[in-house]
Amino acid sequence: MRTPRHAATATAAAAVTALALALAAGCGPSGAAGRPGPTPPGAPSTAPQTGAPDGPGGLVLTDVDVVEGDGSDRVVITFDGTGTPGWQARYVDRPVVDGSGETPDLGGGATLDVYASDTTWPAPGYYDGPARLPTSTGGAVAASYVAGTFEGVTQVLVGLEGGPASYRVSTRTDPTRLVVEVDDPA
Repeated sequence: MRTPRHAATATAAAAVTALALALAAGCGPSGAAGRPGPTPPGAPSTAPQTGAPDGPGGLVLTDVDVVEGDGSDRVVITFDGTGTPGWQARYVDRPVVDGSGETPDLGGGATLDVYASDTTWPAPGYYDGPARLPTSTGGAVAASYVAGTFEGVTQVLVGLEGGPASYRVSTRTDPTRLVVEVDDPA
């Protein structure tokens, strides 16, 4: 005899099986054939955040820009190449450039350390803009520092006004971008 508990267990098992089959067939919410694809923004947080790469690697840093939005600033890191980078973002006690140990002055009261993996240098079209990008938005970002690419990882340091603010990271395509959106101070 089937009880409501047995019916619920059977329904849950069928749902898990259907989801597993859909993901295996590439029908899930990710990119083609079950690959991660572009990552949507997550919930805002001050905790460390990470994302997996999608693509063959060899992405070339071409631009970094800070864009003021309504209630937040976005640091947009643009790459040439196919796929999206892996990434890691976290607050650090002080800005330190990997490889050199340099400690750039970013102003503000907090530093967000952002890494993009599956990147390369030297390469044609590699970013040749200024290392320090001051902003005058009056929002969350005081300045950004393009530390460059070292051993396949691109580093960008983001100095924030005040203390640590909630942020979210996502990837986009056409062109390939890593977007760090930082909430404005209250």
